[in-house]
Amino acid sequence: SKAVRQAFARSIDRDAIVKTRYGYLGVDVAANTFVSYTILDTFAQYGRDLSKVDSLMVGDGWAKGSDGIWAKNGKRAEILVWNG
Repeated sequence: SKAVRQAFARSIDRDAIVKTRYGYLGVDVAANTFVSYTILDTFAQYGRDLSKVDSLMVGDGWAKGSDGIWAKNGKRAEILVWNG
């Protein structure tokens, strides 16, 4: 759902990832677009905000378990990452 995608985007500290991965090159701020040569700020609105993650997920009917994993209708949230 849109709420889950927004919550996922807000759960990531993209600047920390970029700094860890590319800091040695002097890059310490994440690009805000998939197309880096444009001036679009596609992701600028999605800074890390865990309270917003909670409100988006709860608003979409999800509940966080005692293990910290979100679930809805008996199905736990999962993210599949592949390198295709």
